[in-house]
Amino acid sequence: LAETHASSGRSEAAAELLRRHLDTHAAHDAGAQVALHCRLGAVLAQSKQLADALGHYQSALALYPESDEARRGVGRVERLMKGQDPDAPDEEVDEEEDEDEEVEDA
Repeated sequence: LAETHASSGRSEAAAELLRRHLDTHAAHDAGAQVALHCRLGAVLAQSKQLADALGHYQSALALYPESDEARRGVGRVERLMKGQDPDAPDEEVDEEEDEDEEVEDA
């Protein structure tokens, strides 16, 4: 249901449903908590609530530091916060940062 809300542009309804599920049904299941935090992070990032999205990805990493999905989410949100293309390959983002540093040094 949350996916249906999100794909229909009803991000707030999707986020509320995910929050409720996180608070009630996943309380004793760390794997479910990680998945819900990641999904909530994605929904919030899509609706430009970047600080909240980052917090949920970080919560997922606190529960399961090896979560690739959470690590990718953190990287994506951090790039969005910097005004960079979140879908750019990491090398391209690194090159942009190097160029910015060179301009600052000049």
